[in-house]
Amino acid sequence: MQHDSNVQTAEAEISKFPSQLTEDMFNEQVSFESILHIPTLTVTDNVPEAFEDFLSSLDCNADDIVKKHPKLQELIGYFQDDENHPTESASLLYHHYNYSDFDFEFLVQVQTSVPRNIKFTSEGKFHSCNTGGFYQLNWIFATDMKHAAEQAIEIAENVFAREEAKARKEQGIEG
Repeated sequence: MQHDSNVQTAEAEISKFPSQLTEDMFNEQVSFESILHIPTLTVTDNVPEAFEDFLSSLDCNADDIVKKHPKLQELIGYFQDDENHPTESASLLYHHYNYSDFDFEFLVQVQTSVPRNIKFTSEGKFHSCNTGGFYQLNWIFATDMKHAAEQAIEIAENVFAREEAKARKEQGIEG
């Protein structure tokens, strides 16, 4: 009995979410808005509202998902079919998870702060910006929450780079 307890404690310590990732998420102004566990999506008669939000969001972000995961093109196409009920789509995702080389366990909605009022020094170097109030939502597939955090940070960095480039162009600064 004691051995089992020690193993559980060791496993918990090994799988603890890294504090550095938490700090990086804080610094990048990115968070997890919704976390769906794919293997348990179909354990009740109803799917979570967040899964329905995911399905609705495919009008805007299906291309991004397929670009990142080309093997999901057929599945995403099926999800976009308005004839399907969300529980059918959840069942298909679960089936895809269990019986294919799809190794993602989580579907995560990431919320990223979109910087605005970006200011540069007279030398054209970044000086400051405002964050908060404007957010971008993205859905990602992840093997675990560490993987989700790494992707979220990458999204936040890309959002910042996009907005900085836009501000440079608007302000006539080449960078």
